[in-house]
Amino acid sequence: WLRRRPFAPFTRQVPAAAMKVICALALLLASPAAAAGVKNAVKVTPLQKVLQLMDEMSVKGKKEKHEEEVEFAEFSQWCDSTRKATTKSIDEAKSQ
Repeated sequence: WLRRRPFAPFTRQVPAAAMKVICALALLLASPAAAAGVKNAVKVTPLQKVLQLMDEMSVKGKKEKHEEEVEFAEFSQWCDSTRKATTKSIDEAKSQ
């Protein structure tokens, strides 16, 4: 009759090209997990987080201060020009 071979899934040889594809897929699937493990391995201490937040606040404060100085300079220039125009207008009205 028919002779059946026992089931052995790994008895066949896999072609080299197929093995390369399988290895590449395994590496691609494993790399996000490995990256997550490395990301979790590098922990930031609470003190480092506080120092980082303080540095960010300092940079933000300096930026806002500069923007405010620029706005105030523009406002001051507008006040000076308005004052000069008003004074000139008043002096012309008095002389008439």
